[in-house]
Amino acid sequence: MRNLLATLTLIVGLGFAAPQAKAQFSIFPYVGYNLDFEGFLIGVGGEFVAPFEISNLDLTIAPSVEYVFADDGGIPDFSINVFQVNGDVIARFNPQGSFVPYAGAGLAIVRISVDGPDILDGFGGFGFDASSTDVGLNALGGALFPGLVGFGDLYAQGRVTFANGTAISIIGGFRIPLGQ
Repeated sequence: MRNLLATLTLIVGLGFAAPQAKAQFSIFPYVGYNLDFEGFLIGVGGEFVAPFEISNLDLTIAPSVEYVFADDGGIPDFSINVFQVNGDVIARFNPQGSFVPYAGAGLAIVRISVDGPDILDGFGGFGFDASSTDVGLNALGGALFPGLVGFGDLYAQGRVTFANGTAISIIGGFRIPLGQ
């Protein structure tokens, strides 16, 4: 029992002795364009900052979700839906600067569904539906521009997703710090 109490006291003491960290959680809403699906995208993510720095490098974990408004080719009653979930690890270089480049990689889960028009519409026709869910990898790079707006930081990013093919997305948005 004494060992348990001594261990808990040591853990709590080390927690109070640790240096104060920056904002530990941020959200980042974004918009962009997916070159593969030729459609605009909208997304939101969260960012969890690691409680340590390696030299002049910040590490973050950044999960996000997005929806791509994919091009339907102008076919009536035809739709393509693309939903993507990402889990990336990002390394920021020069985190205290006014220009903060970063690079990262992670996992992607991409769900694509296609809804086709009814064949022989009005005559008891039938349509078609198909979907596919793939797990793949992300590679990304971008830059954060701290202090340009009062409520958050602007950023621009390029991302390549490798999941049953390759998709390139160009993204821009805000990183909004929420808490410690």
